[in-house]
Amino acid sequence: MANPYIDINAINNSIISLAFSQLFREGRIEPEVKKWAEAAISREAVFLDFWEEDQALRKERVNQLLNDLRKAK
Repeated sequence: MANPYIDINAINNSIISLAFSQLFREGRIEPEVKKWAEAAISREAVFLDFWEEDQALRKERVNQLLNDLRKAK
């Protein structure tokens, strides 16, 4: 049976990448993209158990992404 987290993770990664790409290229993130990216990062936090031994590191990185995203205009 396929792991549904893999599909959700791919979608989340695409949305998060779009947001940070906009920030890098344009110096800002469109409000709608930012909203979707915050939701994607929050979904990633829900799946921390999936990472088992890397869970603490993953949690730290997910929190850093969310903090950085919230600082952006």
